[in-house]
Amino acid sequence: MLDLASEQVAGATMEEVSTVLFYKVLQWAGYSRNLKVAALERRLKKEGRYNEFLDAFKEAAGGEDWNNYRNDELVVDSLIPEIAQKLYPTLFKTPTSFTTESSEIVVFENDRVREMLEIAREASGKEYIIFIIDEVGQYVGPRPNLILNLDGLAKNLKNIGDGKVWIVGTAQQTDANQP
Repeated sequence: MLDLASEQVAGATMEEVSTVLFYKVLQWAGYSRNLKVAALERRLKKEGRYNEFLDAFKEAAGGEDWNNYRNDELVVDSLIPEIAQKLYPTLFKTPTSFTTESSEIVVFENDRVREMLEIAREASGKEYIIFIIDEVGQYVGPRPNLILNLDGLAKNLKNIGDGKVWIVGTAQQTDANQP
């Protein structure tokens, strides 16, 4: 469930619906809000090394649990580069090779939808998924780019989801005859 009225991305004026939904899925599945750290977490889970990461974090953080700090920018910036280098010494040659700073990379919507569905299925253990997006009408309003993005999201969910993924959007209707 995504409520566009209350869960907009801070500092971003009218982020695309697909982007807000992707961030919501990451949050729901328990990933860091830092996209690079979330990508590291995804790699670790795919390779079956996530528990190794949790143990390394606990050791580096003096016994603290990752779940309590995954969205703490200071802790993430301080500890994760060294842990990434420890876990992947051939990918990150020095403790400063992995950076948590965001950078612009090109991501195609169909790839992001594919990853979002993979995350949702892994986290839920379910094949069928329903995304409910509240306040779509108010959010996209007269912005053609947001409407186009929502249309693309729906088409990608249909095609990539192979008929097992639905999107439900709500919108309030106003009566033009009312004062």
